[in-house]
Amino acid sequence: MNSPSDIVFAAFNARYAHTAFGARYLLANMGELRGQCELLEFDLQVQPRIALEKILAREPEIVCVGCYIWNIDLATNVAALLKRVRPEVKLVLGGPEISYETEEQEIFQYADHVIRGEGEVEFPKLCRSLLRTACFPRANAESRQDVGGTTSVPPASSGLPESTGFHPSRPVHQTRRKNLPHWTQDAATYFVTFRLADSIPQSRINEYEELRRKWEEHHHPPYTGKERERFNELFSDRVNEWLDAGAGACALKTPEIARVVADALTHFDGERYELDEWVVMPNHVHALVKPLGDHKLSDILHSWKSYSANEINRDLGATGSFWKKEYYDHLVRDIDELIRIRKYIRENPIKAGIRAVHSSSPLEAGDTAIPPASSGLPAKPPRVIEAEPVDVTAIELPYDLYSDADIKHRAIYVEASRGCPFRCEYCMSSLDPSVRYFPEDKLFAAFGKLLARGARHFKFVDRTFNIDIAFALKLLAFFTERFEPGMMLHFEVIP
Repeated sequence: MNSPSDIVFAAFNARYAHTAFGARYLLANMGELRGQCELLEFDLQVQPRIALEKILAREPEIVCVGCYIWNIDLATNVAALLKRVRPEVKLVLGGPEISYETEEQEIFQYADHVIRGEGEVEFPKLCRSLLRTACFPRANAESRQDVGGTTSVPPASSGLPESTGFHPSRPVHQTRRKNLPHWTQDAATYFVTFRLADSIPQSRINEYEELRRKWEEHHHPPYTGKERERFNELFSDRVNEWLDAGAGACALKTPEIARVVADALTHFDGERYELDEWVVMPNHVHALVKPLGDHKLSDILHSWKSYSANEINRDLGATGSFWKKEYYDHLVRDIDELIRIRKYIRENPIKAGIRAVHSSSPLEAGDTAIPPASSGLPAKPPRVIEAEPVDVTAIELPYDLYSDADIKHRAIYVEASRGCPFRCEYCMSSLDPSVRYFPEDKLFAAFGKLLARGARHFKFVDRTFNIDIAFALKLLAFFTERFEPGMMLHFEVIP
């Protein structure tokens, strides 16, 4: 499993031989957040779903994408897919292609924030604001804080669900435990619901059992696919409505008790099962879960319920049944159904009119995307952020972020200055008429380290490399004094 990263820089390069220069600059200037960041690079041959699967495997809270003329179509497709699968993940866009005619770009509709201009200062500020507002920097690999000050645990399995694991051509096993039928298939995903022992009034239970008795008089196993769908409509959906009514003592509304259940759900995530969306409601639990290896769904449910019941009864000094013995499960058959169930789980607290204490989603019922001014929390950052040209003498250089493999096999992009005094209509650099030069001592020290590591091909991205002849000559002298066969320098010069 990949280690989680709060912030993922997703770079879509024209080809493998290219490197993401802008993303490295941002990463180098993330300050104390740098340990929470990861850079993922792709070329234009990657399929959007593959790229997104790798991005979401890092369980990010923020995804940053640089938009350029060569990658805007691919970036747009990935952004659309991201918002379909994980709408709660914050998408931040930057780069020249989105910095001009921002709102006319198709990709803009998917962006939570756009930084127009240079992002080395504004992007870290934005990330700090977003992480404080939602309060989800990881204190450890399992927990984070939501805006209400309670703990919510993200699903460890956040990769793109390209398949639920269900195959129509494989057999579906039908079993019966207690009073409920169960349909299972190896390596499939299930939507499960289990409830407290007092969560449904006896009158409702009597109604349920009478309705089910009449249904079973006319339907006999093995059930057809249509019969399974009808069963869920009549019984599972009805039970969910009764549960949301909030009957019983609703012991799980107490955060400390709900925490025990949340810990049980997430404890073997990635080892015995993949846990997707889940929520602990006041008197029941919903979860999407995919057993791994030889682990059976029934064993997983028994483990969750047995452990949590023993811990909670011990803490409360209580005895007797905490959970109802039966549980409801539904075999998830396709991606559309998975997305629909995810949406149901996320919205369950809101529909029930309560605030869930523990869930896989960072925003619960009762949370607001924009905290009230009196809350003491930072205001929501603007969607479009205008970034001023940075002070190039104050920012960190990105050259240590080139790996040995980059130096050996890929283009090494560098710069000695930013800005351009000319006003060419077709060039994005014309938006910044001032030319700013990096400090010579920092620059030459960084270039010397690259040379010592074996770098021989340098591509300068300066738009006006020789606008200052004296500075250009110093730079050329630096490299000519260290010239070796095979060295190549690429400049854009003014005739």
